[in-house]
Amino acid sequence: MSAPRFTRLTVLFSFLTVPLAASAQVRINEFMAANDSTLVPNAVAGTFNDWVELHNESAAPVDLGGWHLTDNATNPVKWTFPSGTVIPAGGFRIVFASSANAPDANGNLHTNFSLSAGGEYLGLSQPGGVVVSEFEAGGLNYPPQEANVSYGRKPGDLSSVYFATATPGAPNAADGYLRVAVVNQHTRTVSDAVRRAFLARGINDGDDHVAAH
Repeated sequence: MSAPRFTRLTVLFSFLTVPLAASAQVRINEFMAANDSTLVPNAVAGTFNDWVELHNESAAPVDLGGWHLTDNATNPVKWTFPSGTVIPAGGFRIVFASSANAPDANGNLHTNFSLSAGGEYLGLSQPGGVVVSEFEAGGLNYPPQEANVSYGRKPGDLSSVYFATATPGAPNAADGYLRVAVVNQHTRTVSDAVRRAFLARGINDGDDHVAAH
């Protein structure tokens, strides 16, 4: 039997079957840089590490092996996903930013860096270091973070917002807010409904820390 012939059409077909569109639709969806008490699905009991949530918006699974997370815009390949790390179609993947750089007892991935509550860069890149998702755009730092308040993409317009109620491993809440501001109780500049949502989480250091529209 003669060896199979690989034509130009065969090569083209093989190229088109690679899920390039799927890989381009994985993004950082939500993260928490000051986790004191927020429970994360499958986390080791009693641990409260900072975390990063990825979301695959495509209709096909994506193997993240060889992809990277980083907290340094000048080093997009700082931490690398191990081979076989698959995020299902439409699914989510949590990675803990603890600096442990090794899977924990429950098999969760941990990066070799931690997140700064004071604000820093966070990026996701494909093999080769091409950044596909970042906070913030253009290599800028994300803003300062509140304890147990997450930050991420607002459903719909994908703007960067805070979430009074974090949803690790699930779609983001619809009631995200553009910024956290400190306002005096006598000169409130935000709605009472928003103020109550944050006060219910215990975010109050004398002045009210509230979410501004």
